[in-house]
Amino acid sequence: MSAFYYPQQNGDYIYDVTVTKDESMRLSRRYRAHLSNAERIEQGQLTPIAVDVPDAYGPTVNEAIRALDAGFEVWRREHPQESW
Repeated sequence: MSAFYYPQQNGDYIYDVTVTKDESMRLSRRYRAHLSNAERIEQGQLTPIAVDVPDAYGPTVNEAIRALDAGFEVWRREHPQESW
C-alpha cells in the first residue's frame, strides 16, 4: 500500500493528510485520506488541537483530499474559535 503526505492549511488551522492507495478496493474508494497532527495558529504560535474527522475516500488522491477537507470544514464550523 502506497502512502503520500500532504500538509494542509484551512484558515487558522494546519494539519497533515496521509493518503494511502489500496488497489484491492473498488475505484470509488481506492484512495483514503486521513487527517493527523492538527494545530491552530494562536497569537502566532501553533497549538495542538484534537480534531475528530472521519477518513475520506475517493478514486484519486485529489478527490480523497477534497472530501477530507470538506469534512474538516464541517468540523471547523461546528467548533468556532471562540470556544478555544
